[in-house]
Amino acid sequence: MHSRFDTESRIAVTQAADIARELGHREVGPGHLLAGLLANPRGTAYAALRDHGLDLDSTRDLVAAHHVDAQSDRETQADHYEEDREALRAIGIDLDRVREAVRSNLGADLADGWAARSERGSRREGGRGRGGRGRHHHGRGHDRGRGRRGPRSRREDVRFSRELRAVLRDVRRSVLRDQLDLETREETRRVPGMTGARMLVALTRSDDPAVRAVLASSTGAEGLRAQAEAAVKPAADA
Repeated sequence: MHSRFDTESRIAVTQAADIARELGHREVGPGHLLAGLLANPRGTAYAALRDHGLDLDSTRDLVAAHHVDAQSDRETQADHYEEDREALRAIGIDLDRVREAVRSNLGADLADGWAARSERGSRREGGRGRGGRGRHHHGRGHDRGRGRRGPRSRREDVRFSRELRAVLRDVRRSVLRDQLDLETREETRRVPGMTGARMLVALTRSDDPAVRAVLASSTGAEGLRAQAEAAVKPAADA
């Protein structure tokens, strides 16, 4: 059963969290995830999004304009971290494993500080996190159509929004539905797991205002969904 993130979806989640930080948002929402898919030019979802007229900078601007953080002043950032960890574990995602996989595959720069417990004090006040990187804020990237090379913002704690959790649950359920369908028909084809394309399909069904605004700016939301759905159809065994 392929119910774990692949490399493309791991990168998307990591970049979504960093984009939310750069924008000063307290929550990572579906819109940030959509932007995260556009941060990886090697991804299947990236190709579909670009084919339909979307790019990272314009998507980021629309997310900045339409994202709304939930009111959560009564909760601490540490509570947010634990809540996200448990919610994602319930749908088969281990934040620590995702972070370590990103570190192993893409380097410490991308993984540093993401999905880590809050270290109040030095990291937030002077930026004495790993390697002293916290003092440098490189701003947003403007390499249109080329994706992102890694985090560019000061590390701050952000949580996953309720809407984003719903999207991730939808992604996992779609894998389970496809697997069950093939088993019912006694077919032996490979079911793509929790891929970037599956994330994109789930996002096209989201009612999130930022996602709606981005899709409205595309050359055709229905065509975009159809291209993403084609990428997640079970493949015949070789």
